Amino acid sequence: MAAWEASFKKTTILKAFEATGLSPFKPEAILKRSHLKATEQASSDSESSTLIKDRGDPRAQKLSQAFHLISVQKSLLAQEAKGLKEALINERLRRKQGKSLPLKAPEEYHGGAVFWSPRKVKEARDRLQQQEAEEEQQQLQKQRQQRLVRRGGRSRPRIFRPGVRPRWRPGY
Repeated sequence: MAAWEASFKKTTILKAFEATGLSPFKPEAILKRSHLKATEQASSDSESSTLIKDRGDPRAQKLSQAFHLISVQKSLLAQEAKGLKEALINERLRRKQGKSLPLKAPEEYHGGAVFWSPRKVKEARDRLQQQEAEEEQQQLQKQRQQRLVRRGGRSRPRIFRPGVRPRWRPGY
């Protein structure tokens, strides 16, 4: 309880609001912490000031604020996109690492570490490869069955030629 009271002092809370730029409103406090380069911001400010001649006009101020908001949003979205791309790459790498080998525990296994001989590891890899091949064959068989059902049970498509009357044949 003492730590709770020590952390929630008036000075601590005010410093937290000041650090985030909320208490005296300073949005630059957040921008300083982001990875924006000061030169990019300075050049964009100078460009916007040359475009807007009359800074006292309320419409010009709104335009300047909108321009600033859009530029900040653009940079934040770019950083978010970069982070999402990195996360996607990391997830793909984790998926590629593969499945665990189907190693069979010895009959006298009572827990603890087990060392597998190269022959057992090779056999397990072969079993895994065989299982994957069987799964692939099953998938191909399912696809063939689905194609047959879509065609109405025919094993080959019916070809209609213009001007030629189709003949009836069993199984066609």
